[in-house]
This record gives sequence, C-alpha cells and structure tokens, in this order.
Amino acid sequence: MEFTNRLPSELFIQIFKNLDVKSLCTLAKVSRGLNALSSDNHVWSVLALERWENKQGMKDICYWKGITDCNQNDNSTRYNTQENANDNNIRSSSESQDDDTNSHLKGFELWFSRPGIWKRVYAFVETEAKRCRWDVEDLIENVWSFKFNSYPIPYEQSPKFHRNGIYTHEGIMNARFPYVFTQEGHIRVDQFPPLITERDRSTWAFKMKNTNVTFESLSTQSFKRKLKEFERSLLIEFGIVDSGNGDHYRAEEGSDSRNFNNFSDDDFQEKQLYETEPWWY
Repeated sequence: MEFTNRLPSELFIQIFKNLDVKSLCTLAKVSRGLNALSSDNHVWSVLALERWENKQGMKDICYWKGITDCNQNDNSTRYNTQENANDNNIRSSSESQDDDTNSHLKGFELWFSRPGIWKRVYAFVETEAKRCRWDVEDLIENVWSFKFNSYPIPYEQSPKFHRNGIYTHEGIMNARFPYVFTQEGHIRVDQFPPLITERDRSTWAFKMKNTNVTFESLSTQSFKRKLKEFERSLLIEFGIVDSGNGDHYRAEEGSDSRNFNNFSDDDFQEKQLYETEPWWY
C-alpha cells in the first residue's frame, strides 16, 4: 500500500518545500506517490523563486510569476481533473491583455496547469543559465559593459552589436567593425583575437573576453525569450495551440538547451537537474 495515502498531501508538500534539488530527485525514485508529491508545482515554484532571486534577467520573470501565483488556489492533487478548465483559462486570458502581459500571464498559468511543469521549467532555466554558445539575439539584446584587462574600470559608453554584423562603441573607437561567430562559438570583432564566451556562475551574466578586453552583460532578455519558446512548445504539446504555422520551439543546433520538448523522460530530467558535481552548488 502506498504509504503517502496515510497522510494529507498538503503535509508532504509543506515538508518538501524545505528540501533541496538532490533530495527531491532522490525521493522521486522511492515510489509513485513520492514521485508525484516531490514533483509538485508548489514545491518547485518555491525552489525556483529562491534560486532565481538576484539572477540577471530573472527579475521580471519572478515579478510576473508572483502576480499569477496569487490566483493559484487549487491543490496540486486536483490538477488532473482541472486540466480542461485550466486550458480554457489559458486561452481566454489573452482577450483583455496586451501582448507582453498576456505572454507572461499565460505562461505562468501554463506552468501550474499540469503536474510537474515547474520542475521542467526549473531544469530548463538551469541549463539555459549555463549556455555559452550564443546567437545574434544574445549579442543584440544584452546591455554590455566593456573594459581593458590592463585597466579594470569599465568605460561608461555601452558597446553595441547590431543585427547587420556591425560592432560600434562610441567614445573609444568611433568606428564600425564587423563581427562574426567562429566555428567554436566564439565572437571575433574585426581582426582582434576571438572573444571567448562564458557565464558568471553567481549572477548568470554573459561574459566574453580575450587577452585584451572583457565584456559583461549588465542586463539580458535571454531568459524571457527562451522561456517564451519553451512555453510555446508546451502549448503545442498539450494541444492548446496547433503547430500548423511551424511556430514551435526549436533549440539552435549545437545549443545546450536542446530536446526540452521531450522533457517528460525522468532520467533525462534528473540528469539536467543535477550532475556529479553540479556547478550551481
């Protein structure tokens, strides 16, 4: 007999909110009941918000999640019987909202609309936070600081990467330089040494540097953009929208954030959540 049936599910959930990622993933292997309870959206939403606090690019996401969470009164054990109602709510939320507001609200309603979605979102964000193979949008959307490695104070003027493959930086070099992505995923500006891409493990900021200079993002829209793509794949997966127009999630070839539309596989999910020595601990 499943021993989790002997106590209220609310009690387990309140206890599990105080556990870490490794403990929750270990509990998920014990029994079906513990797997369901340890994957509860209310458990992982708390874990995610604590993890995302003060991370670059996550402030707006946490803000919109907080608004939506105020309206989430259903216990997680009722999700299976509420799926159709939740789908209707997600569809109807677009009627009175502007595009950006609707995108966030619909996304967070979606995260609570099925069991285990927040766990998938948590793992997706962790993988995205480690992504070092960037695209043009990452360069364009980010606000960058710039400094020479021999002179550690950043310059006030912000460097800019443009969609047409041109780099500009007023105040230092009033010129236009072409930039390209190398086969290794680095960024080369004109004939200067390639900029090696990396991520700050404490803030999730984007960084790129060579022997002479260092760039670091001051703000980023990357997480919002990638989560919108991920949410789109979930909407298609759940049949809330169709993929007839081909507008569905596709990770870039070679990206670290691939195959998340198949994230229902427990082994794959656990591998993403923690490794032998996960860098976020």
